[in-house]
Amino acid sequence: MALKVKAKEKLIKFSKTDEGVWRYVMQPELYSALTPSKVINEAALRSGVSCGVMQASWDAAGEVIKAWATEGHSVALPGLGTMRFGLSAKTVADVNDVKTGLIKTRRIIFTPAVELTNELANTSVVITCYDR
Repeated sequence: MALKVKAKEKLIKFSKTDEGVWRYVMQPELYSALTPSKVINEAALRSGVSCGVMQASWDAAGEVIKAWATEGHSVALPGLGTMRFGLSAKTVADVNDVKTGLIKTRRIIFTPAVELTNELANTSVVITCYDR
């Protein structure tokens, strides 16, 4: 199995007055999103349990992960790594100015497992080039 990457020639400009330069920019080819039912069916097949049991387990695991992550825990995702919620906020000098309105964004932070990182590093890459 290989990762599919596209290298597309694009005009890169660093300012509005810059003439720019043509460069090949690489990015992953996005596969179609797998439906939850496809994932459930494949997991049931690999584990030997029924689709109904797998669906119930999948839903329960999702609810547990969501509940724990929203309480501030870093939650393990089997075979993948961990996820937690994070945020970006403005800073203030006075403690009396600290309020939720300072929060600019809330996001999910994923930290991959070493095994997943190593597997990705060892996966072959197929590049397709697209010019102007």
